[in-house]
Amino acid sequence: MKIFFYLFPALLLIFGLASFSGCEKPTLNSPLYNTTWATLSYGIGDENAVCDVETQYHFFDGDSVFNNNRYAKLYCYKDEQHSTRFYEGLIRVVNSKIFFIQKDASEEDILYDFSVIEGQYAFLYPEGALLVKQVDYINTNGKNVKHIQLSYRDFPCGVIDTWYEGIGSVNGFLYPKFMKKVNTLLCCSKNDTFVYQNPKFTNCYYDKAEDIDISNNLKGTTWKLAGVYDVQSGTLNSLELSNDVECYTLAFYNDTTAITIATSTLVWIHNIFKEDKSICRKFEGEMNNDGYLYLDMLYNSNGYNCSGSELKIFFGEENNYLLYYYSDYLNFLFL
Repeated sequence: MKIFFYLFPALLLIFGLASFSGCEKPTLNSPLYNTTWATLSYGIGDENAVCDVETQYHFFDGDSVFNNNRYAKLYCYKDEQHSTRFYEGLIRVVNSKIFFIQKDASEEDILYDFSVIEGQYAFLYPEGALLVKQVDYINTNGKNVKHIQLSYRDFPCGVIDTWYEGIGSVNGFLYPKFMKKVNTLLCCSKNDTFVYQNPKFTNCYYDKAEDIDISNNLKGTTWKLAGVYDVQSGTLNSLELSNDVECYTLAFYNDTTAITIATSTLVWIHNIFKEDKSICRKFEGEMNNDGYLYLDMLYNSNGYNCSGSELKIFFGEENNYLLYYYSDYLNFLFL
């Protein structure tokens, strides 16, 4: 699914850039300091139910000097009325790099490096080196914006994060430093003009679990294969080792990348429901014939239907499907 950038309808203006009026703009030159972000954060509980919903609004207010460098002060609100602000830390921009000092910390870290080139490694995450999978440009509001995709070096086909220069991660501005729960950037504004809205959400604020529809957003959910449904015969057929707790488990790392276990093989699938999907595998032992058959069906997947604790992934011309039910086996990947 393409990400569209556009100005919001008038009703979204209720989010209100005016909420940030009265803030002291940092006396620094980078356009980043005139940017605000709304980031949705939630957990996935039993039966893939959404829980612990929170929206954070990040913004700058004033500046400070630390170790002879000038930084902008980063704050956030966690309620829709913006009644209480929380100090997050200090931000400074040097050329294409963004440095961050977390509150109560004494050293700065690199939050973003937009100067990376395709094929390089970025050392920005707790996991260590990440592969810069792709660097290109996307037109947003008449401007070409650098677009960077990152993946694990052992699984180069998967995309674990996507950045837009001047906006940050699609998982939230502070996501590269703080990966917890399911994080999704809802909205971003610059100089009192909206420059990004997540196409899967209609608002810039959520605090109720019932307002988050995972049927349209599988990110963070985990499923266990029940069997392969044959439409013509009306039968549900199980695969070998289906009773194994981890075999044929499927987890959605984000909107584009899924992880599954086919017998003894850990597999990452990028663009799982698109024609240009890619698969990379890590063999821990011998994979049986049903494992290869399972991967072939996923590779030929062309759509899905999610309702409650049931997920159907369709493949082939006859619209046969893989039937999954809720599982919590791989939920640790998203915490």
